[in-house]
Amino acid sequence: MTNIIVENERLHLALEAAQVGFWDYNLVTGQTEWSPICKQLFGLSIDADVNAAILLDQVHPDDKERVAEENFKSVSGLNEGDHDIIFRARRKDGGFRWLQAKGKTIRQSDGKVVRFNGIVQDVTLVVTARQQLEASQQQLHNLFEQAPIVLSIVGREPDFVFRLVNEAFSRLVDRPLAALLGKPLLEALPDIAGQGVENLLRQVATTGVPYVQRGAPIKLVQQGQIRALFVDFIYYPLREPNGDVSGVMGVIIDVTEQVLSRKKLEESNARYQQLYTELDDRVQQRTQQLESANQDLQRSNDNLKQFAFIASHDLQEPLRKIQQFGDLLQSQYSDQLEEGTVYITRMQSAANRMSTLIRDLLSFSRISTGQIDRKAVSLADVIDAVLADLDMVVLETNAIVDIHPLPVVQGDASQLGQLFLNLLSNALKFHRSNEQPTISVTADEVVRAELPDTVKPARLASTYHCIKIADNGIGFEEKYLDRIFQVFQRLHGKSEFAGTGIGLAICEKVVSNHGGVITASSQPGQGATFSVYLPA
Repeated sequence: MTNIIVENERLHLALEAAQVGFWDYNLVTGQTEWSPICKQLFGLSIDADVNAAILLDQVHPDDKERVAEENFKSVSGLNEGDHDIIFRARRKDGGFRWLQAKGKTIRQSDGKVVRFNGIVQDVTLVVTARQQLEASQQQLHNLFEQAPIVLSIVGREPDFVFRLVNEAFSRLVDRPLAALLGKPLLEALPDIAGQGVENLLRQVATTGVPYVQRGAPIKLVQQGQIRALFVDFIYYPLREPNGDVSGVMGVIIDVTEQVLSRKKLEESNARYQQLYTELDDRVQQRTQQLESANQDLQRSNDNLKQFAFIASHDLQEPLRKIQQFGDLLQSQYSDQLEEGTVYITRMQSAANRMSTLIRDLLSFSRISTGQIDRKAVSLADVIDAVLADLDMVVLETNAIVDIHPLPVVQGDASQLGQLFLNLLSNALKFHRSNEQPTISVTADEVVRAELPDTVKPARLASTYHCIKIADNGIGFEEKYLDRIFQVFQRLHGKSEFAGTGIGLAICEKVVSNHGGVITASSQPGQGATFSVYLPA
């Protein structure tokens, strides 16, 4: 008896050390024993008076009915005598822990249960770990099923039975999952026979070495028709814990569109290369033509410069002789010539006009063929110099010239001087006889987007200087706007206003040389405004 007591004490100490509670229920005497650990596991104090109902009340509401049913089966003898159940019980802090109760019933010879005892232990860590494992497995399964790439797992040879396939695989082969799972490879997909798939699977299963291929051609039946596809695929061996290969996982990516697009791109590149070669040949031919044209243009410029030299020297010399002899005839023989002096006067006037015309043509030629020496030029200084040259005309006409602040531009000071000399002299020349001439010169900055539709500068720039020369002269009809900037174009007779009709052509050429554009607006009798746009 003493030995039994000692053994029981040792058992109780071992259970307490292992944090395992125990219970003992004598159905004959009605006596019950609940160990302190058992009470603590149910969230009760170790000195609490407990019974089966109190312990059941500590069970989670969702598990209470199941626990009560299993307890009833054990004490009533409805089961085989083994009691094993996992459930949740309340802790002291109000939370719940997972417990496992394992018990045994003792029966009399007539089969009646007389005793029910067992142990209870905290299995929260085990249950939580199992739940996490199940969740991970389910997550992996969901990822497998929902993966956008084609996945499959087959067993080893000889038949390579499909163990698992996802929806993407089902769509690729155009067969329902039920027609694939559990079926041998060639039975489920007879259309791939002879394409080497089974040989590759056998190679991976035998060697245990993954196989990778990019852009592999394959033929599959889709919607009742054989389609030629291109796929990237990996066959990967699946191993058992002992290292043996038990199956093969296939990863397939349909790259048909990419492969076809790449082939089209390669064909396009070949066509473009051919076009490039042809275009290069044409460019070389065109370059040679341009070089020839440039040489012709250079010869033409040289001829024009030679003509300008002749005009300035050889043509002017006979005119000077005519003018000199005319002056002698008028001064020394006017009495003898009588009425002939009228013809000599006309001759002198014609010679003067011819000389002026030659000088203007020479200026136009030089501007057309000369190089621009671009420097920072103050337009205010240019205007001051021009007004100094026109000082006598300003005094004779009693003109008012109002000069507003003007910008500094990049250009040729000499050509810009000719531009404003012609514009200001025209404004003074074409004044109304009964009104004092008034001229204003203003400047503004205009961004390219705000240029008038009719204004097309010779060079693109983000902003432009707009210099306006406005007068109150006789004006002109704007229908002649396209004519006034052409050589020898005049809107008035020689008897009304002197001139050669080259001045505005020189203005247009100077502005074009500077990357700008010139235009005008006017009405007869209401003056004219010339607008010069130069890149800022």
